[in-house]
Amino acid sequence: MFERRLERGQFHMQPYLGCREFPAIVEPYTGTPPPLAGETRPLGFMLHDIRFAPGRNEAVFFDARLRNGAVDVPEWRPA
Repeated sequence: MFERRLERGQFHMQPYLGCREFPAIVEPYTGTPPPLAGETRPLGFMLHDIRFAPGRNEAVFFDARLRNGAVDVPEWRPA
């Protein structure tokens, strides 16, 4: 069912990258991805989460870095 819906571009909800303002394009991948092992580079600030509070919301970011092909996301600590 997943593969059929993926090929047709059918979603229950539009996929997005962290916020609905950043929609994701999802399509079948047919190639071979290049290896990321050993690659390390800064990715900049990424949205970690949004703290919702009465009267004001606060975006929480973290300094993302790619280390050996993986992004370490810090543990979320709600305030």
